[in-house]
Amino acid sequence: MIVEWILLKLFGVLFFMIIGLYLYFKLIVFNFWRRKGVLYEKPTFPTGNIATAIFNKKSIHNIFEEIYIKYKSYPFVGVYSFFKPILVINDPNLIRFVMTKEFSSFHDRGMYCNEKIDPLSGHLFLLPGTKWRNLRIRLTPTFTSGKIKYIFKILQENGLLLEKFLEKKARKKEEIEIKEIFSCFFTDTIMSTAFGINCNCLEYPESEFRYWGKRIVKPRPFINTIMTFASKILEIFSIPLNDKGASRFFLNVFEETVQYRDKHNVERRDFLNLIMQLMKNGYVKNDEENETNPVKDTSKKFTMSEAAAQAFVFYLAGFETTSSTVTFCLYELALNQDIQKKTQEEIDRVLKKHGGISYNAINEMTYLQMVVYG
Repeated sequence: MIVEWILLKLFGVLFFMIIGLYLYFKLIVFNFWRRKGVLYEKPTFPTGNIATAIFNKKSIHNIFEEIYIKYKSYPFVGVYSFFKPILVINDPNLIRFVMTKEFSSFHDRGMYCNEKIDPLSGHLFLLPGTKWRNLRIRLTPTFTSGKIKYIFKILQENGLLLEKFLEKKARKKEEIEIKEIFSCFFTDTIMSTAFGINCNCLEYPESEFRYWGKRIVKPRPFINTIMTFASKILEIFSIPLNDKGASRFFLNVFEETVQYRDKHNVERRDFLNLIMQLMKNGYVKNDEENETNPVKDTSKKFTMSEAAAQAFVFYLAGFETTSSTVTFCLYELALNQDIQKKTQEEIDRVLKKHGGISYNAINEMTYLQMVVYG
């Protein structure tokens, strides 16, 4: 009887809490845009306008595309993500105003970042405010055209390995899964440039690097939606964004590689070398000259976890997005033989002019760029 009485009381308290929360959302939270006199999409309790994304029925992209199409004749429209009001801007002039003159007020992505419990989340894509600005200033010199040329040789080396791998498959006339091959190839390329490791996933697709890469990009619609539109919830409960096993793996790999290079004075023309310059000096060498103006402020130097986070996002943002893009591009070329022929003719012509693949040769392939962007 006592247990039943306690359960009854708990259900009663829970019932009144839900009713109270519902009334709070209905009367206060979901009245925000109405009080401001802004046209808004009718929300539902408690998720607002993003319920279909949370339950993996639609992507965030599709939700906002539908909202845009429905209200595109209006300059802006209000929506809700849980308790958070969001303004969707449709007018190009207003977008330009926000992204230029008012950029200092709107540069944050508003996503979840907790460097204490999840060190690899402290990168340029997630950091807010002053931290984002300071990091961007320090990282900008690593992405100049001179620095891209600096690591181009590594890209060429990995490209040759892919060529040999595909030649071997073609001779055997084996059926291949092109998406998986490119995922392995770009994992090899980015691990080589960002972590300084030759992991050879093309030949060994079941390696640890591919395993953890798959874990990182595994669909998590609920967590990803919360991270983007209700980050306070993750912050309140101190929930890490990245898989703990993946975080430990990449932190250990990065730290061991940096320590090995320091101990054996290894210098390689890759992104990791630029990151290590930021760890040691707080700056990277100039594109034009070997000399640099010394920076005395040691607070600008990267810590080990800060440096690992920048290498990690380089990896995270690169292998899956690039492999998907190239796969879809090849699919479209297979369907459109005339475009394929024109693309091949441009590649042959430019390579003949430059005597092979080079940074300048690729920049000259304008039609190829249009094919990829299309």
